[in-house]
Amino acid sequence: MSELSLSPVLTSAGLAAVAAAHGQGLQAKITHIALGDGGYAVRDASDAPLAAAQALTVMQSEQVRVGVYAGAIPGPQQIVVEARIDAGKPNFWVKEVGFFLEDGTLFAIWSSNTLNLGFRGDLVPWVFRFALAWTQLPENAVTVEFSGDAGYSDLWGRLNDHITSKDPHPSQIEPAFRTDCDPCMLEFAEPGENLPAPFVFSRGGKGIGFNSLGQYTMVESGTQRDWFDPETQEYKGKLTLPAYGSSCANWNATPTDLTGIQGPYGDAKAVLTVVDDTKELGKVHILKQLLHEGTLNGNVFKLDNSLGTKSTYVTVIGNTSSPGSISTISAWCRTDNGGVIDMAGGFGGQTFSNTSYERIHKTVDMPDGVSARLAVVADPGATVWFILNQCEVSPAPSFVPVITQGAAAVTVSDVLTIGPVEADTVFEQDFTASISGISPVNDGVISQDATHGLVVSSPTTGAVIAAMDVPSSWQGKRFRLLFHAVNGYTRTFYFIGTGGVSLGLRQINPGFAGDITIPHGALELHMRADSVPSNTDVYWSDLKLTELIPFEGWDSDADGHTILLDTQNLFEGTNGVITELFRVSDGTLNNYLIVYQAANNGQMSLAYRGNGTTGTSLLIAQTGPTDVLTALAFDMANIRFKKTGATSVGGSPVVMPEGLSQIKFGTSLLKRFAVYTRYLPEADVNAMVQK
Repeated sequence: MSELSLSPVLTSAGLAAVAAAHGQGLQAKITHIALGDGGYAVRDASDAPLAAAQALTVMQSEQVRVGVYAGAIPGPQQIVVEARIDAGKPNFWVKEVGFFLEDGTLFAIWSSNTLNLGFRGDLVPWVFRFALAWTQLPENAVTVEFSGDAGYSDLWGRLNDHITSKDPHPSQIEPAFRTDCDPCMLEFAEPGENLPAPFVFSRGGKGIGFNSLGQYTMVESGTQRDWFDPETQEYKGKLTLPAYGSSCANWNATPTDLTGIQGPYGDAKAVLTVVDDTKELGKVHILKQLLHEGTLNGNVFKLDNSLGTKSTYVTVIGNTSSPGSISTISAWCRTDNGGVIDMAGGFGGQTFSNTSYERIHKTVDMPDGVSARLAVVADPGATVWFILNQCEVSPAPSFVPVITQGAAAVTVSDVLTIGPVEADTVFEQDFTASISGISPVNDGVISQDATHGLVVSSPTTGAVIAAMDVPSSWQGKRFRLLFHAVNGYTRTFYFIGTGGVSLGLRQINPGFAGDITIPHGALELHMRADSVPSNTDVYWSDLKLTELIPFEGWDSDADGHTILLDTQNLFEGTNGVITELFRVSDGTLNNYLIVYQAANNGQMSLAYRGNGTTGTSLLIAQTGPTDVLTALAFDMANIRFKKTGATSVGGSPVVMPEGLSQIKFGTSLLKRFAVYTRYLPEADVNAMVQK
């Protein structure tokens, strides 16, 4: 969405309306914007307004008029208005823009006989901002009235800052998540662009995504996949997909021969060939781009049983590697008289009778010790054509095809994360000038050396330990720890609580950075070298501790955080799929909060683990999108949860996950993402996500 700094001409009728309102102590209100395709000059070569333009009361060729969607007043004689035009009819080149007051008066007009602002078409909505400025009117004589809902009534200040100074995202249609405070992070998915920093995306190879027409298309390595709905072409957001596998050993996208196919079996009159079926494949909207790109060569497998009197079948070489697993077979098929895709061996099949290509699939819980293999069956007197066949260990078919080239294949997964990034350095000392704050442990002896830094020794053989105090402000946070040492004994950092009890440890090699989570209750950090001969000096230098957070702007000392996602689970809990939507963690399996969708019923749930202790999964939403799981109470080390309309979930507090510094997204579709450095009450959250 580009900001259009136009130079409209104020009409005589508009000036008169403003003067009349000003005389009554009122402001004239711009409430609507209209677009047209009439192209004509409104200013002369010296940029002075043309009299003909000033005299206009209607646009020359108005095509569509909408209410102002949002607005801001950055200065006394300036206005920014935001509008959106949905995709659809009429289609036209935008060469004319009119600004209308609440009584329908044409306040200002812009047009050009040489420039157009873009095309209004059937597929992509128009979302844009217009910046207007003038000098011939009194200050604050004109305001803007926008058509957003009541939730926008408190957003003037935020819009002044956000709309006029931050470049919103071009395809953004829905407003940002609404609240009376600014988020510390707010991003929108944009077609054709990776989510910007602090998002980090990687995929080590090409993958299949969707183009703006909702068709499969090959996406380059390192580029996020978009999803446009194949039926409506509506942009849905960024796909994050797992690795998919297929055990099929044929060429399932570009066949030229029968490599990897066995049969036909059954009726002796059946014939299996590879034929060109480009015309029929080209009728399938979602497959067209793969044909154009050459990912599909137009050839398919044809199982001709038209002369047969009993069923015939072929199998695709390649059994899954996990006997007894839930497995799914699929293929794009068509038939003239009936067919089946079957789990070879009679373990379950899916009949089909469609005469145009459709993706047919079947999921089977295989018996113990039995692995899956795909078979395709043609009924007596029928012919079946098939392509893009797959056999995978999964309770659901892959969201996009897996291409095989004569051998089993596994796609590369998408990895989308935020953080960690380094924030404040809380401790940094090279120990060559001072060892202040360091104390010996047990029979250890410490000293300071101008060359080596901290020197620690022990009169007995074994562990040599020095200690430093842990302030309460370090507890529950994640840090990057770096140190150097001259002699290379194994170095371990222990977190020590009340009574000298160890709360955990982390081993880090000298000269390498290691990330540590300091648990709640840690009072000391013990620096330990093991298996050291008696009276042997152990050196420590350049010790540095830097806090890790997910992204700049995150306040780890805030009373709470609210994370809002405009997301969709692609499987929606069906077919036995447990889908992780996202997790916040310290980068380990010891501390995390995971939001996932349960199998079959699709219920949203929360899994959590704090300092190595796993809690019972909690149900987030049982009915409807407004049910939320909220923190009922928490302190430094514990948290209790409450779900809408329910009593406290779980009778006792659970361990609070610590060191949360990384956000990782699971299999999902992401359109908007916001983080607020505050706890937003349930009522506010529900109001914010209202459309």
